[in-house]
Formats: sequence, structure tokens, C-alpha cells
Amino acid sequence: MVDEALLIQTIRAGNENAFTTVVERYQAPIARYLCRLVGERSLAEDLTQETFVKAYVAILRTNSELALRPWLYQIATNEAKMHFRRRKLIRFLPFLAERHDSPTPPADSSVGERDLVRQVLAQLPEETAALLLLYLVEGFKQHEIGAILGISADAVRKRVARGSEQFRKLYTQLEGGTNHAVR
Repeated sequence: MVDEALLIQTIRAGNENAFTTVVERYQAPIARYLCRLVGERSLAEDLTQETFVKAYVAILRTNSELALRPWLYQIATNEAKMHFRRRKLIRFLPFLAERHDSPTPPADSSVGERDLVRQVLAQLPEETAALLLLYLVEGFKQHEIGAILGISADAVRKRVARGSEQFRKLYTQLEGGTNHAVR
């Protein structure tokens, strides 16, 4: 495994191949995280690209003791938040509020369950969805999530508990056929 501090120094020295190493290592996990968060693969790919563009520009201004993985997830989370803010600002336009990317789920129960999980995540507040994905899917520790989202580890613990309960309630409602939004 490459020493991240050395990798960052190499990037700062102008070696673009070193940044390629960062992209190769983190692009797929960040794209999966963003896809789960925003619910659309093409949008997640765009946000992933923006994440790495911003990371490349910002890495030149950061200190070498940067925790690269949490820092990249922080940038990705902020990109998703900015997307959600922009979407809310233009939501009044009817054609933008419609979702055309939701195909009918196949009969396979695991695919149906994944679709149900996506629906639940889409109805949770953005920060709650990000928090649950970072903790339960991406495996970040509470203090790392706190750094990514700008909250304390104790707040992460409490919000994970509340968010998990929100998720369970909404999942049960949607699974039973009643669709009540949590937001």
C-alpha cells in the first residue's frame, strides 16, 4: 500500500500519475456511495468526476497529513449536498420533478429489495442517508463520519440510531404498500 503522505507530496510536486493512483483506488467506492446516495448511476458518475476534479485542485492546497479516504468522501458528500440544494431550487419546474429513471423492478426478490432500499434512502433527509451509507455500507468509524459531515462523533452515534429507526419505519411502510414520506 502506498503511503498517502508521500502520494500527496508527489501530487503536489506536479506528478499527475500519482493522482491517477488516487483515482484508480477510490473512484469505484466513491461512485457506489454516490449512486446509493443520489439514486441515479449517471448522476453519481458526474458527481464522482466533480469530486476528483475538486480533490485535484484542493490537494495542492492541503497539508501532507491529510486522511485521504475520509477527505475524498467529504468532498463527494458535499457534491451530493450541492446537487440536492440545486434540485430543490429548481423543483418548481414540473418536468424536473418527474423521475424517468425508475424502471419497473424485475420479479427477482433481491432486486426488488434493493429497489425498496433505494426508495427508502431517497425519502430520508440527505444527511441521514449519507450518514447511514457512510456508517453501514462504507464502514467509516464514527469519528471519521464526524469529520466528513462536520459534526461530533457523539452526534454521529445519536444520528445513526435515529436514522436507523427512521429507515426501519419507512422501509416497513413501503414494504407494506403505504408510501408516507419522512422528510
